[in-house]
Amino acid sequence: MDSNLPFKTERQNDLVVQQILNKKARKMKDRLHLIEPIRKNGLPISKNTLCLLIGQVGQGKTYLAENILLPIINIDYPYTDIIQVSKSGGLDKTSNLSRNFSQCRLYGATPYQLESLMASIRADEVIDEYLDKLHQKFQEKGSRTEKNPFIGIDLIFPNDPFKLYGEFPLIAQAIDNYKQSLINEISTFLNNMETYEHPTLVAFVILTQHIVRRRLEGKGRPRHTGVVIDDYSNDAALTRKTHPVTNLILRRRHFKTEFFICVQSYTSLNKDLRRNANDFIIFPNQMETDIEMFWKEMIGKNKLLFFQIYHEATKQSRPRNSRFLAIFQNGGRKQIRMGLEDIVLF
Repeated sequence: MDSNLPFKTERQNDLVVQQILNKKARKMKDRLHLIEPIRKNGLPISKNTLCLLIGQVGQGKTYLAENILLPIINIDYPYTDIIQVSKSGGLDKTSNLSRNFSQCRLYGATPYQLESLMASIRADEVIDEYLDKLHQKFQEKGSRTEKNPFIGIDLIFPNDPFKLYGEFPLIAQAIDNYKQSLINEISTFLNNMETYEHPTLVAFVILTQHIVRRRLEGKGRPRHTGVVIDDYSNDAALTRKTHPVTNLILRRRHFKTEFFICVQSYTSLNKDLRRNANDFIIFPNQMETDIEMFWKEMIGKNKLLFFQIYHEATKQSRPRNSRFLAIFQNGGRKQIRMGLEDIVLF
């Protein structure tokens, strides 16, 4: 790296520190093995992030999201559901999602299918909570002999934060359908029995079977969802401020969901999405006006220095898999990196 650049990276600082340590180590050869380079571990990408990956076709935006960023979050907050949003609505066969997330349920969707799909995922989570509570109540009732095992059991589902939002009717409908099918299953089983010696025990066994089956299907555990939206720059779903998909993204990111939006131009997105984004990956060959708009909205200081950092991070001589500028804002603290390793002291 050019030592005449007007900024330094953490790696350069590490090298200076390492040189000092090595100099001391020559005087203490027996302790040389104790001296390690000073490096910052991990990637400060935000939980519940709205991450924008901005670059031209073929520059590796989707690959970076699905093969590096999602797996990093998955270490601390394991995913149960991954959604890939594209114009076709199908899963990309060239994607490594199935290999990287073999324990997850994978979905393909268009932006206009996203709301109902995420509502069904949330309904599954509420159903799991409900089944656990219902199971516990039947266990407490023991082997009572009343013919109707639901006597004295409250069938109201837990309070749901999405009651305030437009997708709640979809969630409520899915929950009601499941509840009714469960009641019908237990009632039908009891109606076919010759005696009603232990109806609550029968209901308890059927509930247990439901819970076991759902957990074998990957349900019954805390939901965490990752969503990759691929190249929808000019679609109303992302350009219109009041579009339902924009509203869905802005509210859902507060509920155990990460969104990775791959676009070709920063300014093609509406302002609400831009200003609510936490993390940014900017690839080469972006228009100067786009970079200037990004600087104005997200950085706001040292304009010339920021442009120099961007051009250094995206120059041709850098390795292709790290030829981008990354800005992370975990906890409100900005960190700028060239690629994912070189931390710029900005």
